[in-house]
Amino acid sequence: MAAGAYEVLVQAIVTGTLAPGARIRDGELAAQLPISRMPVREALKRLESEGLVESVPNRETRVAPIRADRAAQAFPVIAALQALGTRLGVPALSTADDRRMASLDRDRARALREGT
Repeated sequence: MAAGAYEVLVQAIVTGTLAPGARIRDGELAAQLPISRMPVREALKRLESEGLVESVPNRETRVAPIRADRAAQAFPVIAALQALGTRLGVPALSTADDRRMASLDRDRARALREGT
């Protein structure tokens, strides 16, 4: 079940549900999931090793602040993954896929113009 707690926490951090600096209480989280505290603690240790949370022993665990230098390091990786996805995915697209993407792009552009 530790993977479940980990996935819930990652999702909450990435979406901003748990904002940088937000305190994470393992007991409250365990009760919400509902699981024991051990899988939550294991997930928090993993997140700490990944730099997504910070903990002060016997005091608190909180979502780590966003660091510009770490975000900048991720951009080349993201660009490489997007390029790979494009290179592998585009040849598999059908004419119907192309029309659907064009329609979605028009909807996006209209929403931006209208501010919706």
